[in-house]
Amino acid sequence: MSSFFYKTIISIYLKATHTKLEKVENFFKEQLEKSEIAHADETETKINDFNHWIHSFSNDKLAVLTSNKNRGKYRT
Repeated sequence: MSSFFYKTIISIYLKATHTKLEKVENFFKEQLEKSEIAHADETETKINDFNHWIHSFSNDKLAVLTSNKNRGKYRT
């Protein structure tokens, strides 16, 4: 089979997985927003030679990590 076929299958799988995980991520964010105490942090890193920001939002039970090309664009 061609590499195009494999790339297409992987792309479809990643899109489906992203959709399912997005629901879980949103649930975690909602739970964190309800927390009396939560921690938020950001740190810069390079991904493929480009600057990205890793944003973390957590409490004693849950943590959400996201990346963004722009600093300060993270929203819960």
